[in-house]
Amino acid sequence: MFIESTLEGIEIDLPHPLGKQPRDARPIALQVTLLDEPMVNVLWGDISAVIHTREQGGLHGSVGISVPPPEFSADDSGLIVAGRMNDIDLTSDGSGSIQPREWPRVLFQDMHIGEVTNGSFRMSDIRLDGLFDWEAMDLTLSSNEFNGRVFMSDEGRMFADIASVRVLINESADRSDPLSPDFINWLPDMDISIQEIVVVDQEGTAANVGSWSMAVDKFEDEIRSDTA
Repeated sequence: MFIESTLEGIEIDLPHPLGKQPRDARPIALQVTLLDEPMVNVLWGDISAVIHTREQGGLHGSVGISVPPPEFSADDSGLIVAGRMNDIDLTSDGSGSIQPREWPRVLFQDMHIGEVTNGSFRMSDIRLDGLFDWEAMDLTLSSNEFNGRVFMSDEGRMFADIASVRVLINESADRSDPLSPDFINWLPDMDISIQEIVVVDQEGTAANVGSWSMAVDKFEDEIRSDTA
């Protein structure tokens, strides 16, 4: 069975360029195959996907962005995502109502994003590998500004082990706070360790300002942090 639509009249509440307003046309083509495990092939712009429906529910399958969908076996679960994107803007309209705890299990395979922005926060030349799962996180991220790993410890607590952070000081930059209450609210209780913090001024002069560690714990009406 084949289905085609422009998706006009439908809002997709995702960050730019993935989201869309109801007035926008974004053609999509679906091919539904009714097997023992029904399967849906999706072609949506630069995104191609093979989605499997399973008795346990949830999203399962593979997604390729500007590349073919990765191989997905019967033993795999959640989504396997690979490919490349030019940019993604987390400050765009419609990026905040879907909380990361509601996101499906995603295994990234050499995912490359040219630039990620969130207000004054910016990362460039990003590569993601590993598992994004709120219950079993093990995700490696590298970029021009940040290199580290976020994972779930044996005790079940989230830990961010960051080898280096590079901070660009730019007086003309947007001063909006990237750590807004909406952003903080969906962060889990976690321990953060940064081995090296490098500050770069407008002339390109870099200075190592040391290391930093912090424990973040949220309570009903407040967020507490202990720094070292």
